[in-house]
Amino acid sequence: MDKRDRHTTLCFMACEAFWGTFLGLTMPSVVLTVLLLENGASKTMIGMVSAAERGFVYLLPLLGLWLFHSRRKRQGQLIAWHLFAVIPFICVQAVLAAYSEALPPYWYCWLMTACLCGFYLAIGVIVAPWQDWMAHVIPKPVRGRIVGLAFSCNALFAGFGLWLAGTLMSRAAPVPVYEWLYAAGAVLTVLAILATACIRDTGKSEAEDARFSLADAVKSCGRSLADRNHAVYLGARLLSVAALAVVPFFTVYYTSKAGGGLEGGTVVKCAAAMAAGAALASVATGRFGDRYGHRSGNIFGAAALTLSLLAPLSSRGLWSCLAAFTLIGMAGYGFLVAHMNFMYENCPHHNRLAHLTISNMILGLGGIAAAICAGRMVEEWGPRPFFWTALGFGMASLCTLVLLVREPRRLAGPPLGPTA
Repeated sequence: MDKRDRHTTLCFMACEAFWGTFLGLTMPSVVLTVLLLENGASKTMIGMVSAAERGFVYLLPLLGLWLFHSRRKRQGQLIAWHLFAVIPFICVQAVLAAYSEALPPYWYCWLMTACLCGFYLAIGVIVAPWQDWMAHVIPKPVRGRIVGLAFSCNALFAGFGLWLAGTLMSRAAPVPVYEWLYAAGAVLTVLAILATACIRDTGKSEAEDARFSLADAVKSCGRSLADRNHAVYLGARLLSVAALAVVPFFTVYYTSKAGGGLEGGTVVKCAAAMAAGAALASVATGRFGDRYGHRSGNIFGAAALTLSLLAPLSSRGLWSCLAAFTLIGMAGYGFLVAHMNFMYENCPHHNRLAHLTISNMILGLGGIAAAICAGRMVEEWGPRPFFWTALGFGMASLCTLVLLVREPRRLAGPPLGPTA
C-alpha cells in the first residue's frame, strides 16, 4: 500500500472503531433485546428488532440511488445524511430511556423499536452509495485487505462496547443505564462520521456526474437480476439472511430457563465474544479474498452460521452462549467483507450503484419477511423450532454457494462494472 492507501486505511479504521463501540453499547440484538424483555415485550416485537437489523437497512435503496447519484458530491452528502437523518434517532432513544419511568412499558417498547426501525431505514438509504463510494476511494488490489482491517476494528471495538454495556448493566441493576449507553452512542457516531471527512477522495475532480435516469437505472437493475451467477448468489444470500434472524433469539433463549437462565448483563458480556470471531473473520476473509476471490469468504460465513446454530440446539448455559455468539460473529463479519467485495466484482454492467441498490433491496425484503416469521414462530412454539429451521436455511445456503455460485474472477470475459 502507498501513502494514500495507508491514510485511507487509518481513516476507515478510526471510523469503524467509533462506530463499532457505538454498536456494542447499544447492539439491538442483545442490549435492546434485554431492555425489551425487561419491559415485557412480546417475541413478535423481538422479531421486529431482527427485521430492522437485517431488512430495514436495505428497504429504501432506490431513494439513495436518486439522492446520491453524484459521485463528485457524495462524500459531503453522506456525512450530512448521517448527521441530520441517522444520528437523531439515537438521540431520541437516549431521551426515551431517560424518561422511561414516565411512559407505559408497552409504549416505551414500541417507541424504542420504532426509533430503531427509523435508524435502519435512514441507514438503508445510503448503504449502496456508501459501498459504491468505498469502492471508488479504495483501489481494487488492496480493497479486501483495507475493508477487512476496517471491519476488524469495528468488531473489536464492538466487543469492547458489549463488555462495557454488560458490566454496567450488571453492576447498576436494578438502576437502568440505558440512557447513558444511547447518549454515549450518539457522541461516538458523530466522531465516526467526522473521521470519514479526513479521507482524501482524489477522484472527485475526475468523477463525472451523469444525469440521473430512472429508465437507465431500471434497465441496469434488470441486467443484474438477469445474470445467472448473480441471481443464484442472491438466492444463497437470501437463505443466509433468513438464518441470521436468529441473533436476537439467542438472547431470548439463553435468558430463559431452557437456555440456562443467564442474567441479561451476563448474556450481553457473552455477546462480546462475537468480537473475537468477527475480527478474525474480517481480516482472514479480506486478505484471502483479495488473493483467491471473495466467494470463499461467503462459504466461510455460511459454514460458521451453520455451526453457530448447533450450540443452542445441543447445549445450554454460559459456554454454549459463548460458542453461539463467537460463531455468529464469525458468520456475520465473514459475510460482511466477502459479500461487499463479491458484489463489486460480480457487477455485469457499468452501473455499479444500480447493481448494489437492487441487490440490497431484495435482501432487505427477504430479511424483513424472515424476521417477522421468526418472531411469530418463537411466540407460538419457542425458539428451538426456529433454530432448526434456521439451521436448514444455513445448510442450504452453504450448499448453494459451494455447488452453484461461480467465482466472478473465473468467469469468461473482462469485468464490465466499474470495479477498479
